[in-house]
Amino acid sequence: MRKIYPLPSKVEIRSTTTLGEVRQPQAPSVLMEIGFHDNYADATWVAGHIQDIAAQLVAGLCDYFSLPFISPWGERQGRVDIASGTLNLRNYPADTGAIIANMPKNSPVTVYGAQNGWYSVGFSAYLGYAAAAHIDV
Repeated sequence: MRKIYPLPSKVEIRSTTTLGEVRQPQAPSVLMEIGFHDNYADATWVAGHIQDIAAQLVAGLCDYFSLPFISPWGERQGRVDIASGTLNLRNYPADTGAIIANMPKNSPVTVYGAQNGWYSVGFSAYLGYAAAAHIDV
């Protein structure tokens, strides 16, 4: 949140089990307090930055759980752009990710987002990651 909040020195992280909001649920919990609704400047900032706040929350959780964070951009149609053979669809956006499907040349795909040279891709009944250099959007 320090990346986007106008007063980064005010951003605090506290680990606690004393609050009912994090103590009572039967699953791991995170409580985020983002400004105060009765503070006009905070309320205005929050209202104008909903997407940025959501992206930072998801990116933080992905980082904590060692999951990839792919910046969403809405669905776009694309196709596999390789000279021959198939393009690997992987379960993680890296060459070390397990191959979950092979996508033939010119196969239609749905692209959901991008990060560090990888696309989040829907292909047939699969959802995975493919090298962006080989997908024409």
